Amino acid sequence: MAQQIIGIGATAGDGTGDPLRTAFDKVNNNNTFLFNQTGWASYVDTQKTIGTPLNLVAGVDTPLRVRANTIVESQIPIDVDTFYLSGNLAVTSVVGTFVDGETLTGGTSGATAVIKVINTTSNFGIVNYIGNFTGTETITGGTSGATASFSTLSNGYVTGRNGDNIDIMLYFKGVPSATNSEIDVWINIGGGVGELYRQTIYFRGTTEKGVMYTLPSAYTLGTWEANGGVIYLKSSVNMQIYGVNLNIDRSHKAR
Repeated sequence: MAQQIIGIGATAGDGTGDPLRTAFDKVNNNNTFLFNQTGWASYVDTQKTIGTPLNLVAGVDTPLRVRANTIVESQIPIDVDTFYLSGNLAVTSVVGTFVDGETLTGGTSGATAVIKVINTTSNFGIVNYIGNFTGTETITGGTSGATASFSTLSNGYVTGRNGDNIDIMLYFKGVPSATNSEIDVWINIGGGVGELYRQTIYFRGTTEKGVMYTLPSAYTLGTWEANGGVIYLKSSVNMQIYGVNLNIDRSHKAR
């Protein structure tokens, strides 16, 4: 929204300024815009534990899917559906109509996920992903009763809005298989841009170490909005990853 300027007339008391109601309507609109600019959310992956970690293979670029099993979005800006999706779920042979917020269950795998965003009638942004959908199993909506066949699931990604500025903090624990190792963390938004903001964290021993990846100011333009930002990891040795926590806030709303 463009700033709404209150008309004050050419000179004091000339009667050409905004009427009082119009002026305060502009004040309210400007305040509402400012109030809704910022906000934050937290996404915790409870599926990756010390007993069931993500196993990185040395030298392999690996997308990190934050399964977003524990979500705090009470302070998210009102115009943002979510800052993170565990992936876009594509289905075929749809019978019925899936609805926002319902739990999806795989008939063979027993995997579950919650629809967060309905992209199309056969493609949904999901969170709270537990297990793994497989093959062409039937997926059923817990509320709607709609059914479909599983097709594909994209990588998880940080959402973007053209012109926004966001701050990202990713925390996880890593256990390397050898001493003097390192892990790279970056975001890939695809298109003609690709990789952004690579950071390298070093390990000396083979004991557990907390890793924090921070982006205090990441602006998101059209490519990020269209493709999302996929978080990637690459370790120099085999490494176990768990205890994943992703916090994102918006520090600037696009004008």
